[in-house]
Amino acid sequence: MPRIPLTVLVVEDNIELAARVASALTQDGNVVIPADTPALALQLACSPIPDVVLVDLHSSPSSGNELARVLRSSIPWTTPIMMIARDPARPSREDSPDADLVLHGAIELELLGGLMRFMYSRRRGARPVSR
Repeated sequence: MPRIPLTVLVVEDNIELAARVASALTQDGNVVIPADTPALALQLACSPIPDVVLVDLHSSPSSGNELARVLRSSIPWTTPIMMIARDPARPSREDSPDADLVLHGAIELELLGGLMRFMYSRRRGARPVSR
């Protein structure tokens, strides 16, 4: 069964890391929309609406949480928002209520596409939850 490519908005201010993430996701058959600032991410999130959003929390957890909050109110609830916190002291899922998943530590890029597909299919089959 062929994989359906996902459109992934990748919000990462580190250009080298963004390129590695984009390369891994593209090799996995996905379409990547890169954004190096929260402002650009908000602009790109509306047209076309991505299937998954990946937000980096490395530089500023508060801006990542704020971006997730604004994105959650701007894009369909079925679009998963995943956050990467490379520092274990960074926010957890409880600290980032608008993120569907907060990943901590180094991420195996080869596994990221599969995890995104899982989150995408899980959100598509879910029902909205009142907050």
